[in-house]
Amino acid sequence: MALYQDSTDSTRFAEPLTKQGKKVICRVYWEVAGKLAYGGKTIIPTALFNEEDSRNSRIGFVRVQD
Repeated sequence: MALYQDSTDSTRFAEPLTKQGKKVICRVYWEVAGKLAYGGKTIIPTALFNEEDSRNSRIGFVRVQD
């Protein structure tokens, strides 16, 4: 499972499921009392997962687990 942490909200995590062009369908989780709580599925722009773009460390998602 690839898990990405939101660089603008350290309690929010995303697990990409399916890439569809410029969007990614993801499962979203929040860290609550040291555990991940499932929040549902949502669409997130693909650009926010671009690990080659240094801006993502401030405004995107960074990989924390494979």
